[in-house]
Amino acid sequence: MKIYLSSRVSSPCLFGIWNPGIYMTEQALCKEERKEHTLLHEMTHYRHLDHVWAVVRSLCLVLYWFHPLVWIAARLSMADSELACDEGTLSRLGEENRESYGRTLIEMTIERSKQHRLLYVATDMINGKAEIKKRITAIALYKKPVLWAATVAVVFAVILSACTASGEKQSNVNEPQQGAETDESFVATEETDE
Repeated sequence: MKIYLSSRVSSPCLFGIWNPGIYMTEQALCKEERKEHTLLHEMTHYRHLDHVWAVVRSLCLVLYWFHPLVWIAARLSMADSELACDEGTLSRLGEENRESYGRTLIEMTIERSKQHRLLYVATDMINGKAEIKKRITAIALYKKPVLWAATVAVVFAVILSACTASGEKQSNVNEPQQGAETDESFVATEETDE
């Protein structure tokens, strides 16, 4: 993957679909630790295919521009991709580096214009002050995922789906139906009356 230095981007980002590149800023390259965190963050976006999902989000917004729930879903999807990227980056950096990674995010937070960034098809590192606060809180409370918890969740889902996916009880063809017996006795009663 190619890495570019650009003065046109306000934050490091991954851009492109077929041959994406990482676009770095001067601010991201000023410290070695910050450079490492930024590159690892953008490579995590690449592994998660977030550059493709950014295009899908934008297409949904273009096609359903009139629907407010699509705008909300796009915003939440963008926030979730950043949180997942932070978690993936922290798992590669290690638990001992979460403070320095959080500091990198804070240092790179810049004041942005109030333009809508939902139609932005690049995966940038900084989304604004409110989002950074959520991400820093998630980093501070980060705990390594536990394998047994995931296993229990999968087993529970399989059991639940097995219990709810039972078919309709089929009646035996040879057994007389309840309504049929009543009709025959009624016919027999009428014949004896005559």
